[in-house]
Amino acid sequence: MDHYRLLSPISRDCRSREHVYKVIQCAYPPIEEDADKLFELVEDRGDKTFFSLQKLRKHFRKTHIIKHLMECSCDECKAERGTPTDKERYSAYMDEKPAAWLLIPTMIYLGKLHFIYTWLDILGTETHSQVQLSEVASLKRLLPGDLERNLFKSAYERALKMFSPFIFKIDTSGIVPPKHLVNFERFPFENELKAARQGQFGTLTYFEIRREYVDTTVASRMEAYPSSITGQGLARKYHFARKVLKTSRDYTMESEILSLVSRINGKGSENIITLMALYHWRESIHFVFPRVQTSLYAVLRQGQFQDQLPHGTLRLPGHWLWDQMVGVADALKAIHTEIPSPFPENEDKVIGFHFDLKPDNILVTADRKLKITDFGQAVIEIFEKDEMISTSLNQGDPKYNAPESRISPRDAQLAHSDEPSDIQVFLNYDVWSLACIMLEVLIFLLDQPLKRGTESSDLHEFDESLNKETPKLVFFGDLDVKACVHQKIRFIEQKFLNTTPKDEIHDQYVIEMCKLLREMFSHNKSLRPHSGAVSKRLERAKTVYQDACRQRGDELRTSIKTKKFDAGDISGFREIGWLDDDNKVASFLDM
Repeated sequence: MDHYRLLSPISRDCRSREHVYKVIQCAYPPIEEDADKLFELVEDRGDKTFFSLQKLRKHFRKTHIIKHLMECSCDECKAERGTPTDKERYSAYMDEKPAAWLLIPTMIYLGKLHFIYTWLDILGTETHSQVQLSEVASLKRLLPGDLERNLFKSAYERALKMFSPFIFKIDTSGIVPPKHLVNFERFPFENELKAARQGQFGTLTYFEIRREYVDTTVASRMEAYPSSITGQGLARKYHFARKVLKTSRDYTMESEILSLVSRINGKGSENIITLMALYHWRESIHFVFPRVQTSLYAVLRQGQFQDQLPHGTLRLPGHWLWDQMVGVADALKAIHTEIPSPFPENEDKVIGFHFDLKPDNILVTADRKLKITDFGQAVIEIFEKDEMISTSLNQGDPKYNAPESRISPRDAQLAHSDEPSDIQVFLNYDVWSLACIMLEVLIFLLDQPLKRGTESSDLHEFDESLNKETPKLVFFGDLDVKACVHQKIRFIEQKFLNTTPKDEIHDQYVIEMCKLLREMFSHNKSLRPHSGAVSKRLERAKTVYQDACRQRGDELRTSIKTKKFDAGDISGFREIGWLDDDNKVASFLDM
């Protein structure tokens, strides 16, 4: 751009010089420097600079500004504007063609205000897109020198991206298709910040986008993440996270997986992070998600969300953290067996494996929703109906690995079989990881209350117990789940059952949960319930619990109504009611 400015300075007689600073004032990040260095400052920012259409529109759509510029009397503008009749035609174009007004700040930035007349003739009346240089047949007449013309082409293409930065969009089907973007693409990102915690693969950064550059399809999806939206009206900003990976076959697989996972609908999708954009740019793959700063690891190990954890007698159903873990089980089932086929005309089936389920890969939103994320180790297989399937084992975090992670590479291939259960058996790797997390959540919930920012001492002691048995760190031994895991499940069961006052309905729920955990911790993956069965068991246990509570409430209501209760059995019991207009007590049961 420096060479371009040297060879193409703005004419001293052109009225566009009066508006250069107005254009630069619309730049993001904002520039508040010496006017003599404006263009240098813009270029020094490389691919970070873009212009706010809102701000540009506010100045350059004013009728008197357009009239002032289109009446410029410099030699170049007069020559290109032509006759008075031509001038009237060009003035009419400003109202008739949606993208016409943006030509003015674009050409002012490039120092070629007189080019707007040629460009206005080319612009369509139905499009908001800018003119491409391939459409400008008279470019050689306007710029006869090869060097000057080539420099302008380069500067113009970069300017188009600065005035029309890339906007994320989700197509009507709800799918997030991958985009391949040119190297000089511009993005309307502000306040980019590298995340403090980085994953094993790629780089994670946070950034903001102003409302004017967020498409309605993306804004609608972001409503599910209220803490990722700040401000009101034109000052509203959306906060995102971006994961960047160098292009390779393995990382391309992750982009394909995320694109497929984004197709999941229904209950399971509520506990999976929402993909907002997926694009290839400068030899890297970029994944964009809503910004969620807290993980389940931070809740369990770093004391986050302590003020969101109710104290007093613990009841699992209805406790937000446990209910969300039930949602995570539903999400895992959806990843395993509910990804829609990308080829709907065929009867293909899609099977997904996460392979790295752990607390650090489960995010917690400000409104207390758990979201499975990080599909870097995931594998997806698409196969025809009745086709045999095998896949390789991708091991994630060692602590949450299943026992089958220790088998030989050859055994890590699922044996071909016509039995559909064999597919489910291989999916049970993730079920083991889910059991590990569910147990840690139960240990954590029983260790309340904790001070904010402190680690659960019970979880710390449990980690030490895991390391005392071999192999260290993991939950399994050579032939069975570790003894400390058995002991902890038994302890949890007894802790709930010995709670006073007694609650037999909740006791039955706890017994069922502990039974399910023991089955999920089966060393033999064939005996482990698959994710669909786990989800169904959790849902059934919740329904039984709720029905029993409802029935108990109905029985108490009936007893009070018919006065058949034994007041001696309910210490300190007194019936209460409502004072009517006559100051008499009316029983709630009679209302």
